[in-house]
Amino acid sequence: MPKRLQFLTMLAMVAMMAALATAHGDKKHIVGTVEKVDSDSVVVKTADGKSVEVKLVANTMYVSRDGKTSKQSDLAVG
Repeated sequence: MPKRLQFLTMLAMVAMMAALATAHGDKKHIVGTVEKVDSDSVVVKTADGKSVEVKLVANTMYVSRDGKTSKQSDLAVG
């Protein structure tokens, strides 16, 4: 493969990775174990041991481990 084509392929890959990394804008994904559930927030313990409080709003999205859409009432400690 010519060097120019290799460079263009590499450049395209970097551009796609950058697009994926910023695809959610300022939204954050929190993954971990639920420690506490309140009506307006959830505390999640992440893999690095930090507890993160997540404020809940009307358009908060809930997704189960298997990728299925869930609802707030599905949240439970553990």
